[in-house]
Order: sequence, then structure tokens, then C-alpha cells
Amino acid sequence: MEKKLRLHVVQALKLLVLLFTIHCLFLFPVTLSEIFFEERFQDGWKDRWVLSDWKRSEGKAGTFKYTAGKWPGDPDDKGIQTYNDAKHYAISAKISPEFSNKNRTLVVQYSIKIEQDIECGGGYIKLLSGYVNQKKFGGDTPYSFMFGPDICGTQTKKLHVIMSYQGQNYPIKKDLQCETDKLTHFYTFILRPDASYSVLVDNRERESGTMYTDWDILPPPKIKDTKAKRPADWDDREYIEDPNDVKPKGYDSIPREIPDPKAKEPDNWDEEDDGIWRPPKIPNPAYKGPWKRKKIKNPNYKGKWKTPWVDNPEFEDDPDLYVPKPIKYVGIEVWQVKAGSIFDNILICDDPQYAREIVEDVFQNREIEKDAFEEAEKMRRAREEEEAQRAREEGEKRRKERGYKKPRRRHDPRDYLDDYHVRSGLCILPGMRQLSLSKGLVYGFTRLLSMPFKTLRGASRTLKVAQFCSVSNMSSSLQIELVPCLKDNYAYILHDEDTGTVGVVDPSEATPVIDALRRKNWNLTYILNTHHHHDHTGGNQELKARYGAKVIGSGVDRDRIPGIDIALNDGDKWMFAAHEVQVMDTPGHTRGHISFHFPGSGAIFTGDTLFSLSCGKLFEGTPVQMHSSLKKIMSLPDDTNIYCGHEYTLSNSKFALSIEPNNEALQSYAAHIAHLRSKSLPTIPTKLKVEKACNPFLRTSSIEIRQTLNIPATANDSEALGFIRQAKDNF
Repeated sequence: MEKKLRLHVVQALKLLVLLFTIHCLFLFPVTLSEIFFEERFQDGWKDRWVLSDWKRSEGKAGTFKYTAGKWPGDPDDKGIQTYNDAKHYAISAKISPEFSNKNRTLVVQYSIKIEQDIECGGGYIKLLSGYVNQKKFGGDTPYSFMFGPDICGTQTKKLHVIMSYQGQNYPIKKDLQCETDKLTHFYTFILRPDASYSVLVDNRERESGTMYTDWDILPPPKIKDTKAKRPADWDDREYIEDPNDVKPKGYDSIPREIPDPKAKEPDNWDEEDDGIWRPPKIPNPAYKGPWKRKKIKNPNYKGKWKTPWVDNPEFEDDPDLYVPKPIKYVGIEVWQVKAGSIFDNILICDDPQYAREIVEDVFQNREIEKDAFEEAEKMRRAREEEEAQRAREEGEKRRKERGYKKPRRRHDPRDYLDDYHVRSGLCILPGMRQLSLSKGLVYGFTRLLSMPFKTLRGASRTLKVAQFCSVSNMSSSLQIELVPCLKDNYAYILHDEDTGTVGVVDPSEATPVIDALRRKNWNLTYILNTHHHHDHTGGNQELKARYGAKVIGSGVDRDRIPGIDIALNDGDKWMFAAHEVQVMDTPGHTRGHISFHFPGSGAIFTGDTLFSLSCGKLFEGTPVQMHSSLKKIMSLPDDTNIYCGHEYTLSNSKFALSIEPNNEALQSYAAHIAHLRSKSLPTIPTKLKVEKACNPFLRTSSIEIRQTLNIPATANDSEALGFIRQAKDNF
């Protein structure tokens, strides 16, 4: 009896616990996250993915390789890698059952490691709706969502976010930049039921906003009231003259200069011969210039008047704006010039926290991957140096077999430009080592005395007594030849007449430079790179192997400049023949960008930091960095010649006129540019004085520019530059 009683009590307690649990579930409902699709590319992945036959009959379809890549953080964590160069890739997996994100958050995430020098190609994924023949999936297949990086050359490093709405694709209006190194990166897109979104890269928010404003899907909910006018009594003067301020008595009688009270009459002064002695005059510290009333805060200041916003009568809300058609497939469809991108860790769910945990889990091996990459880079550089050395030796051997003789030179600058002199700034005048070691003292002294006359001779040549080329620098003996490369790049050949030293700045390709050197029968001594982008370094290796030239670049970008021999940093000084070169850190376009200033020649090579009438895009920097770099350049003498990396001036002038149309100096310069380009003549070099008067990125305080672009009055010059750069990017 007692045993049965205990059994009934236990059953009753279990029932009470069950009822309590059910009650709690009703009071505190638990929302479970749902994973619609997750692919780590482990065993059996081939059964889930279908490789398309699109472009295969034309021989243009690529295949995927199952691998962890060259420098994996975890060798067992593999993905699918594009395998064939210059091919189209298309592969997809079915999501079963199809799903809709209505009334819930949509999270799309994947990782990609672009470990190759891709040159041009995509690395994005697509979500597809409705029925798709997976064997025919390709570039023409409609999609509901596309997300991921797209890289082409140095100008396109875009992060696509494209939404499909009622059969039309809409790209995000914001300029999002993707990662460009060769490590694994996670891209995450989060879309919420209120149509707000976030874009994360490696679990860090890169962008956020709402579909209503950042895509042109629907007309904007608010528009500016075009009928509104500034009230007549609107006072936008923040400061006014103090009406109560009174000019001090005797203010206008204060002299600008006064006799120097410390001056004394010389002991040998004779009034009969020298006249009456008067002390020299000095600036009067009490003199304050013309009197002006002091400024005070305007009590009637209402701020800068802005056109008010009103409801847009054409706007009609769609509460399901954030809901694409039900998603049934996920696909990868890209084209790549150079293959080698690894796709992995594809996730589609409704839980941002779960997606975050996936990234954290994979990135436990992040440092291992970085270390492996750095080791691989060291081996690559060593291998390239060995190959370059072999090429130099082979080239020298062939030249000897052909009986080639080097042009006679007075000295070789490489005799004295070693790492010590580069780092310390200590340089030796050209010929000094030979003079002091191999010649007599009298001869050496005579040689030194002749240098000023050589300088005058070189100056007479460059002062258009003898024209060197399309571009000639006003210098004692430095001549600069502009060499067009690629579509709109410029490389610059530097030649010192006195020593025969030859250099080239930013050779994007080797052939035009080789042709120019061959015409002059010159041998290349130095290759100068302002930054690591391929359209400024593409000719490095071939030129280095052919001529044995030394490559000079930024210490910050030592690992990204092909064939670098000498790494320079901000403030370093070195000698190109007898010409001092000052190295200036000018980041913003890239983090390791430098400019080469030849103060004695009145020239600076700015690469992609400062263009004529523009500045470089902010791929790896911020408006603050770019503004700081431009200020450095602006501090140089006004007659400095600016040699930039591209012929963008005509298009830049159109943008500049659009935001400062009343600038008369700009109007005149733009007409001159149009005339030059109509005759296919270069607009480079340009004078710094001209850029200060016309370049909007050097005129961030211009009231007209700020009003045209609606830049807030409180914005400083760096922030204003950011507004101007964004307007230029969207122009």
C-alpha cells in the first residue's frame, strides 16, 4: 500500500512539472533559430552541388578543386577553389525546402580566400528563386540576391550587394570596398523585417542602413521642398561685429615702425661727413594694423538655412520590400582572369549570433594562417630574387657574346647609394669616390670647381635651348620623359645628363619603357614605385631582370612591391645622381603610398595621391589621412611641378566645374585642358599653384563647394574632403 502511494506521488509530481513547463512556455515563448542552408564542404559535398555545363561547349568553363589552399589555418578545413585561368565558373546547390524570410531576419554569410593575384574577377554568391535547371545555371540566370567582392585592376575593389525586386536588379548605392589581401575573409549580410540591413566583414560592421534609402527600389519617402524659400528675415551669420566696440583714442596715430631703442650711434660716425645719425626703424609692437570691430556671437543666428523635407507624393510603401521570392538555390557564378579563390562556410539562417559564432570558430586559426602566408611570401620573394639574378647573369652573358659595350659613364650611382646612405640620408656627391681614391688631388679639386659650370650648361639645355622630349623639367641636369602606358597611365623616365643615371617612376608595363630606353641607348639604374598597385608596378620584374635595376619603394609596402631592393620611409633622403630626393609619406589611396620630391628640380611624383584637379580614391585610407597627405604637398613651393600617375584631368575638370562653376581660374584651366586633350597632348605636369586655385580637394574651405554639396557648416576640412570624394565617386 505504501509502495503504491509513493508511486502515485511521483507520478503526480511529474505531472506538475510537465504542467509547469507548458505554462512557462506559454508565458515565455522560446524562439529557436532556423538554419536554411549550411555548407562547410565536408564529406559528401559533391552530392549536394551541381556543376553547370554553361560555357563548357565553348571551352570557357572552369572546374573547381577541393583544397585548403596554399597557407591554411587548418589543413583539414577545405573549400572549393576556382582552378583554371580566364574561365567562367558556375555551380549551385538546392535548398530544401525553399524558404521565405517574411517576418524574420535573413542572414547570408560565406568565407572566401582570394589567394591569387586575381587581376580581374568576381568572388560573390547568389540566391536563386523558382525552378532552375542547375546544369544550365549561368550568368543569364535570374537571381534574387547577389553578395560579395568584385575586383578588377586597381580601380575596382567593390563589395556588391544587389537586390532583385519585381524582376529588376538594384545595386546598393553606397561604395563598399572589399578586402584585397590574400587571407580568408567572411562576408555577412543581415536583413531585418523593418528593411534595415547590416554588412559585416570578419564580424565587424562595414555598413548599415535601410533598403528605403540605400537602394533605388522605391521612390524616396521624403523629398526636398522645391517650393520652399529662405525666409527674408533668416539670419545665417554666426558672428557679427560688436556694435558696442569703440576704436581706442589715438589708435590711428600709432606708427607702423619706430626707431630701434637698442640701436647706438657708431663710434666712428661723423655728422659732417655722414649727416645726422638716426637709429634704424623696427616694427612697432604696439601697431595692430587697421582697426576692426571685434566679432561676437550673433544673438539672431538661426544656423545655415536648409531646404526642408516633405512627404513624397509618389512614394507608396511596400511592407514586404525586404522579402524576395522564396529562396530555392544558392549558387556561385563568377568569371576570373587568374583563378585560385576558395569558397567555404556558406550559411543562410535567421540568427546573426549563430553566424557570428561560426566566424569566431574558424578564426581561432587566424594567426596560423597569417604566419603561413608570411612564410610563403618570404619564400616567394627569395625565389623571385634568385630568378632575377639568373636573368641578369644570363642577360650579361648574352650581351658579352654579342660584343655589347656599356655606354661610358663618369660614375655609377650604385657605387655610393647603399643601404647606409639611404637610411641615414648621408650621400656622396657624384664622382667624389673616384676623385678621392683614383685621381690626383689637383685633378679632383679642378673637377669639383667645374661642377657649377656643368650645372649652368644643364640649365641652359632644359630652358628650352634644347628640347628633350614632351616633358622637360627645369633642373640643372635632370630630364623627365613622360611615357604613356596601359590605357591612361603615365610612367616617367628620369635621366641625369652629367652622369648618365636613368630611373623610371611607376612602370605599369615594361614594353613602352624598354622602347623609350632603346631609342636613347640608355641603361636603367633605378625603378621608383609610389605604391604597390599593379598598374604602377607591373613592369618591375621584367625591367629589373633586363637591366639589373634596383627597385625602390615604401617600407610600409615592402611585402607588396614586386622585386623591392631598397625600402624608404617618411623623411628619408637619398640621391639620384647629384639630385637630392625627399621621401614623403602620402597615405590615403593606399596605406603605404609615398611621393618622391626633387626639391632642386622643382618636381614631385605623387602617384595616385594628387591628380590634376582631383585626388586618389580612398581604397585603404581615410579622408583624414588623404587630407593630411595633400597638406604636405601643398606646403611645397607654388611653382612645383606635379607628376601624377594618370591622365584623368579632362574628366576631373568636368566634376570640378560641377561643384565650383563660378571659379574663374578653374574655368580658364578647364578650357586649356580641353584644348590640350583635343590635340591628344598630355596635361601633365601641372603646377601646384594651379592646383591650389582649381583642385576641389585642395579647396575644402571653398564656400561655393560646400554649398553645392550641402556640406555641414560644422564639417572640418578632412570631413569636407570625404564629402567631395563621395560626390566624385558617384559623378
